[in-house]
Amino acid sequence: MEKFKVRVKIFSLLILVSGLFYISCTNSSETAIAESKEASNPVAVSDDKSAKDTRVTWYHDWDKGMEAAKKEAKPVIVDFFAEWCRWCHVMDEQTFSAPEIEDRFSKNWITIRVNTQDKNRYATYDGKSMPYQELSDYFQVTGLPSYLFMDKDGRPIHLLPGYVPKEQFGPLLDYMKDELYKKKINFNDYFKSVS
Repeated sequence: MEKFKVRVKIFSLLILVSGLFYISCTNSSETAIAESKEASNPVAVSDDKSAKDTRVTWYHDWDKGMEAAKKEAKPVIVDFFAEWCRWCHVMDEQTFSAPEIEDRFSKNWITIRVNTQDKNRYATYDGKSMPYQELSDYFQVTGLPSYLFMDKDGRPIHLLPGYVPKEQFGPLLDYMKDELYKKKINFNDYFKSVS
């Protein structure tokens, strides 16, 4: 009887994990639709950077994005994503495309996108050259989407996993840009003060 209870618990856990995995992923038809939309986007897209709106430049080449950050003395946000990730697409549609977020990105940030499934692109960080998959591991990305905030000198500040609504993401960008973490200001206190 004891073994039966253990097996039921294991089976229930497997069902739960499978359900969570299914929820976090898009099905192949949604991915195909997203890819066809991207392919038909009238905005010119280079191999190094892309823009849904010409106001925001997303670098897909890590090294060129980091070079731009150094040249412009701006902090960096790295969007770790995968094409199959449903919440990555939701983040694009609901948060990143919001005018107030686009405005903050274009004025104050260098934005880099890293496809965690890409084995062919390489990034140089901390004196090491590594494929994007290894770069994700290097920064301990364990779930998607994830956002790495880096200071103007290219040092990691914080890795944030998961979907973030625009109402919270905007103040978070301001908090990081103004380096309030260095002043030991708690983000929740800051968020309450600006909300």
